[in-house]
Order: sequence, then C-alpha cells, then structure tokens
Amino acid sequence: MWAFNLTSPLSGEQYRWSTGATSPGIIVQETGEYWLELIRFGEVRRDTIFVEIIDEYKVYPNLSNGILKLELSSLEDKMSHYEIYDMLGRLVKKDGIITYAGRRTYELNLNSMRMGQYLLYLELPCGRSVVEKIMLL
Repeated sequence: MWAFNLTSPLSGEQYRWSTGATSPGIIVQETGEYWLELIRFGEVRRDTIFVEIIDEYKVYPNLSNGILKLELSSLEDKMSHYEIYDMLGRLVKKDGIITYAGRRTYELNLNSMRMGQYLLYLELPCGRSVVEKIMLL
C-alpha cells in the first residue's frame, strides 16, 4: 500500500490536522480531503488538500482458465507492454496494451497457451515494471 507524508511548509506554534494529529506532518494512506490549521504568530492559517491514492495495477485471477484481467491506472492515454515467459525462460507471448486515463480493466486472452506456470512482465503506465507469476489451468 502507498503512503505519503504531508508536511506543513510553515513552522508554527500549534498544528491541528483533520485526522486529529498535532504534529507538523502526517502519514496519509487513504484517498480523501485533509486539512491543517496552523497557528503562527497568533494568526490561524488553514489549508486543505485532496489526496487520491491509486493502486497502479492488479492482475487476476491468479489461477486462470485462459482469460487474465489486468486492472491498470493511468494519468493519460499511453501504450504499455507485456511479455509472458514460461518457467524455462522462453518468451511465449509479447504484446502491447493501449491504456486510457483513469482506472480500467483489460483482458488478455491466453487461451492459445498451454496450462502451466508463467511469468508476466508488465510495464505499467507510469513506466515502472513488475513481474507476476500466473498459472493457467
């Protein structure tokens, strides 16, 4: 899970966050609106920020009958790529996916592949690459 540190850019005598915290910063792990009231030189200042935490990807089901679903999040329309290798390291499938802005689900049709274990190398829309072990029944 992602976590972000929100910290006041100003020093003050007192801090009060929407979470109830009274420190200069808080750790945020959920989407939502967060505000900070800061007392500085006797003056109260308040600011609000909306934080949206997006899980970048999800691959399911792990035990697939040939249709694998990829749930991907992207800030913009972009081309992503994937490669599937068998357990001997041989490339068995390679293709691209046009990902669209937002969170969407894409299907990979793997019906032409034999049952067994494979490694899915996936380039996420953000540019980061991940590896997932998948099993075809």
